[in-house]
Amino acid sequence: MLMKFYIGLLLIAMCMVSTGCLLVSTGNEKVRLVREREARKEVVFENDTAAQTFDKVYQRELGNNTIGRNNSGTLLIPFICAVVDNTTTTKVAPNAVYNDCLARCDLDQNGIITEEEARKYAE
Repeated sequence: MLMKFYIGLLLIAMCMVSTGCLLVSTGNEKVRLVREREARKEVVFENDTAAQTFDKVYQRELGNNTIGRNNSGTLLIPFICAVVDNTTTTKVAPNAVYNDCLARCDLDQNGIITEEEARKYAE
């Protein structure tokens, strides 16, 4: 009788060690856009060089348009569940980034980007 008890206890211990978690969530990343309904403003470039210079700066700004990041924690209950790191990143929409770049680049606010304005903006 005592032998059956020890064998049963051993089987339960082996099952607990070998089964792992019943529920595992590795997390995910969500991106939330702000100012996403903003329309792109019309602009005229003095020449192709002004347009290319402005576009280089716009592409750089577009890559750096993260406003904030919100991370959730980790929940771990051994042999039951593991939930790990859900992240929400807040970014400015591409059209809004473009409009912000235009506002900073067009120094005289006349709607025409000159080569000199684009060069100063790129510095």
